[in-house]
Amino acid sequence: MPKVSVIIPTHNRAQVVGDAIESVLAQTYPDFELIVVDDGSTDRTRQVVEGCIGRNGERIAYLWQETAGAAAARNAGIRSSTGDYVAFLDSDDLYLPRRLEIGVSVLEQDPRYGASYGDQRTVAADGTVTLESRIKRFGGAVSGWILPALLRGDLIETNTITIRRHALEQVGGFDEKLWSGQDTDLWWRLAKQWQIIGLPEMLVVVRELESSLSRGQGTKTDRLKRLTIWIEGQTKYLSIWTDLPFQVQRLLARRIWDLQHEQECILSELGTLDELPAVRSRMSELKSKYRLRLHALRRRLGRRCPHLQQLWRGVTARGTLVGQCQPR
Repeated sequence: MPKVSVIIPTHNRAQVVGDAIESVLAQTYPDFELIVVDDGSTDRTRQVVEGCIGRNGERIAYLWQETAGAAAARNAGIRSSTGDYVAFLDSDDLYLPRRLEIGVSVLEQDPRYGASYGDQRTVAADGTVTLESRIKRFGGAVSGWILPALLRGDLIETNTITIRRHALEQVGGFDEKLWSGQDTDLWWRLAKQWQIIGLPEMLVVVRELESSLSRGQGTKTDRLKRLTIWIEGQTKYLSIWTDLPFQVQRLLARRIWDLQHEQECILSELGTLDELPAVRSRMSELKSKYRLRLHALRRRLGRRCPHLQQLWRGVTARGTLVGQCQPR
């Protein structure tokens, strides 16, 4: 069986999916399988993938499903995979040659870590670099019990994470009920149960193409729908993660408050005044319950949250968390 399973979900990306596949085949780490999950494409995606299969034998598997979204496509790939580790690549983007070698080697060396993640750069359609390093935006890579850092910012990009299969099975796959933010939801669940190691190495190139609609800004109404999904998805953890230190719970509450503040602003701009009282009431409850001194809290914590990471490590080391957060 292969050591690593690479999963590429795709939908109507015939013009670029071949490049993504070739970037996986060019890896310096040879022990992998590649699973392309076609989420109901109506263009020539199937023909492009089958052409790659014809040139590379049984190393590539092709799955087709009725359109169900990226989370469902990734989960279908996970169910079909056999590797000890699982990695992902969006069909618009490219692995750099040592992506798998770097992501897997640190997990092989240290069983404490359930996953590793690295850096990525972003380029425009003409090849111009628009973001040299994503990790630097958050102050650098963070390792260990990184849930507090994840609550402060979306450090992990799906393309750069390599997950130990045992850890993935323990926390479950992507939540298919969430049509937005499914990756963040999974990283939180993973980081609550496992230590994660951050790597400074550049692993992936993200391409900003006109067809990459998921990366577009969308309308205010679209943004409002996404905010609603994110708020519902993240609020549930305030009620079920009661074993978290209060300071970490407060960090989660602050993140939800920020989303609700943006929701409040958009509702005001759209003139949807009848929904504003409920939103403002929920914001007020969060401020009161979690003692959110909002601007002071933001300045004090910073992006890396070192003292919260120290608290998180101390609590988990004493084994006081429900569910036993120490890796087994």
